[in-house]
Amino acid sequence: MKNLSGFGLVAYGARTKIILEKVTVANCQSSGVIVTGGAKLDAKDCQFHQNGWSGVDVRGFRTTTRLTNCTSHHNKDAGVSVESGAVVDLMGEGTSVHDNRDGLSAFDRGSTINVYQPCVLNKMSHGNNQRNINTSGQPTTGGTIQQKDNPDKHK
Repeated sequence: MKNLSGFGLVAYGARTKIILEKVTVANCQSSGVIVTGGAKLDAKDCQFHQNGWSGVDVRGFRTTTRLTNCTSHHNKDAGVSVESGAVVDLMGEGTSVHDNRDGLSAFDRGSTINVYQPCVLNKMSHGNNQRNINTSGQPTTGGTIQQKDNPDKHK
């Protein structure tokens, strides 16, 4: 999937749930995927690369995204970006974010990227041009990027 004049895929609104499996979103003028307005995205074995902005951009309170064994690389901005209270869960040993401007970016308080084992935060985001992990946002108001136990561990 590509769009030389805009976003690759836009998921908007609380009633929107998109499931992607083995999809490549590349060469978009803007972000490869933007999820906003309370929408939900569940992607498995996908690639997001060479987009003009972020590979995956998630914005807004109650907006969630789960990326399992996905790769985001060679994007001009972040590999995965979260802001305005959104939450992204990264899962699976095949997850990788590399060779972007920033790897993982959480811009403001309440915005969270959870990295679930066996995916390891300090290994899966690597080789990015400026920062592998960016929580800078405004001073003292950056978001959270954190390692977590496998959610199935306690079942």
